[in-house]
Amino acid sequence: LKATYKSVAESRDSKLESVAWATDKLSVYGVSQKLELLKGAILAGDLNKVRLLMENHAGGKLSAKDQNGDSLLHLAAETGDLGMVIFFVSKFCALNNMNGEGKTPLDVATAAGHDELAKYMEAVGCRKTQKVQKTILV
Repeated sequence: LKATYKSVAESRDSKLESVAWATDKLSVYGVSQKLELLKGAILAGDLNKVRLLMENHAGGKLSAKDQNGDSLLHLAAETGDLGMVIFFVSKFCALNNMNGEGKTPLDVATAAGHDELAKYMEAVGCRKTQKVQKTILV
């Protein structure tokens, strides 16, 4: 029981730290800097910070892309973080946009060796580049 209380307290403290961090950063940063904060939170696997930044429209919209043309879903797929990918899918982000290299988020997950994540992504409608191009051409 003591361990459960400690776990709950640590979780609460982590969330409070994320709220304080996001509030501090959002008050002084411009849109491009906020997108970089969002990208950093995704790559660090910090879903609490991602949620806070998205709630405060940090970095713009779900359709935001970084300088490489990677969408938020591309970044989440690269990390292999299933929870992060589920979060973006639940927010109805575009599943099959191509990045600057012509890869979809599913291509990125597959190339990074995240096989279980790739199976989930395919199940929710993500497609590989070849399938997206065939759909466009037909």
